[in-house]
Amino acid sequence: MSTATAQAFDRVLPNSAEAERAILGAILLDNSLITESQALLVAEQFFVPSHRRIFEAMGVLCQAESEINPILIGEELKRDNRLESVGGIAFITNLTYGLPHSTSVAHYAKVVREKALLRQLIKAASKIMEEASEGDDEPAAIFERAEQAIFTLALQAQLSANSTLKSYNDVARSVVSLFEQWSVGNIVAIPTQIPEMDRKLAYGGFSKQALIIIAARTSFGKTALASQISVNTARAGIPVLIFPLEMSAENLFIRNLSSVSDVPHFQIAPWTFQHNTVLSGKILAGVPKLENLPIQVDDRTDSLRRVSAVAREWKRKIGSRTGLVVIDYLQLVNNKLDKRTRQEEVAGISTEVKRLAKELDVPIIGVSQFNRSPARENRRPELSDLRESGQLEQDADIVLFPWSKDGLSDVEVRGMKLYCAKQRNGPTGWEIDIDFNCAQQWFFTEQMYRERDEREEKAKSQAAGP
Repeated sequence: MSTATAQAFDRVLPNSAEAERAILGAILLDNSLITESQALLVAEQFFVPSHRRIFEAMGVLCQAESEINPILIGEELKRDNRLESVGGIAFITNLTYGLPHSTSVAHYAKVVREKALLRQLIKAASKIMEEASEGDDEPAAIFERAEQAIFTLALQAQLSANSTLKSYNDVARSVVSLFEQWSVGNIVAIPTQIPEMDRKLAYGGFSKQALIIIAARTSFGKTALASQISVNTARAGIPVLIFPLEMSAENLFIRNLSSVSDVPHFQIAPWTFQHNTVLSGKILAGVPKLENLPIQVDDRTDSLRRVSAVAREWKRKIGSRTGLVVIDYLQLVNNKLDKRTRQEEVAGISTEVKRLAKELDVPIIGVSQFNRSPARENRRPELSDLRESGQLEQDADIVLFPWSKDGLSDVEVRGMKLYCAKQRNGPTGWEIDIDFNCAQQWFFTEQMYRERDEREEKAKSQAAGP
């Protein structure tokens, strides 16, 4: 043990032997309290070794549907020669001495949990100190492990502060509140602003806590579709967080700028841009349409831990407001857990992203790749085409595939289909016709064309005057 670690443990670690004793004594007085105790605590959270062993023995007796009393606890401890280590039958019997009869152990359990979390925090901090003092690893690696440890403990503290159990009375109130919000037009889902698709989606858009997978072959617009939904969402005043793991924030902005300035994205890119008055005017006129949108971009984060950490900080800042997170794309997320196969690594990413959507209470769009299958390129995609597909299929609430039976074609506007392969709470297997404007990196449907034409006609009429 290093000097730093030794100093960290000079003082007695946080604990409440009185609260632990109160829980054990309450169970002896009322055996039914064992189930409440097991729902709130695990044996490892007891600090006093004898208390921990007695709680474990109580759990064994409960599982065997046996009475829980000092004699039977003692017999159970004798099996592993642990009775004397806890102080014998007399110690167990004295647990109830001076203890008032209690109908709940929740208050005592809260104290024990909080002390256990403080001990874990001290141990994590001491490990960080030890690693930093020894200096055997790169500072970046030590920092990443430290951050993961602290965030994990912070999440545990958050979860321990809130009961995981909800009565149907609580659930009913929540559902009624949703209907009330819906009836007055408040957002319970985020519309994509692609009308034909929103009509097919169960809630008229992407609901909170949903994981939406958008997958397609290379150059079939999966990133463009996710980006278009992001801009549409931000235009409605809803905060958006984007992790563009395949491009820079500047490149992402240029793509979006193309759609609002009517200039092909490849003519805006700095390395191909040729200055002329018309192009420059269109581009400069398009910038104000995007620059004040509530979109934040993190193009330097690629690890699963950092994605989660940044997303939590973003959610903390926007508070109770709903929002949208986009990860482009999932297979580029670096999951440094010790996985045996790439499929297990992607499965871990999928599970964490789905859990993050629930934790943040926002929908998350995950852009995904396809398995390469040249022999079957021009047919409608299936769920099995998702690269490392198993866990993605299971975790996703909605899976969308932009595709074309004609494959890649060298045209400015490509006629395509948008196929819904999965929708957990609504109809699935539907398809809509959708055009992909390759130059503007934007999708259009029949209704979107019609609405655009109406806007342009109205603008011409207003410009012409009476």
